Amino acid sequence: EFFYENIQGGDFSQTKSFPGLSEHSSNFTLYYETDVWGARLSTVYRSDYITDGDGVSSDADEIGFHATTNVDFSAFYQVNENLKVTLEGINLTNVAEEQYNDSADRIYNVTTSGRTFYLGASYKF
Repeated sequence: EFFYENIQGGDFSQTKSFPGLSEHSSNFTLYYETDVWGARLSTVYRSDYITDGDGVSSDADEIGFHATTNVDFSAFYQVNENLKVTLEGINLTNVAEEQYNDSADRIYNVTTSGRTFYLGASYKF
């Protein structure tokens, strides 16, 4: 934890988490691979975290982000000795990043990148 003195230029001080660090984070990956094909499913969790806790404005004592859980997928298929096809999906659950303003938890900004898919092929000469 980090001690912030004189928040918002006043006589108010608080102990808050260190900027940029979540209290909890975890990831889990389930995969199966052979020489011919493989698939991988991953999930990543990050709890709330602050980016600034030093009174960034007159009406906010901190800025931070809410917790997120992202799910990604990837797979490959080795068509023959030379050709490999791959498929990747990122943010399958379409999770948005929510930035909040103040410890009163006012939503400040919501960013949605959407789901992203990649289809690729590689060929060895």
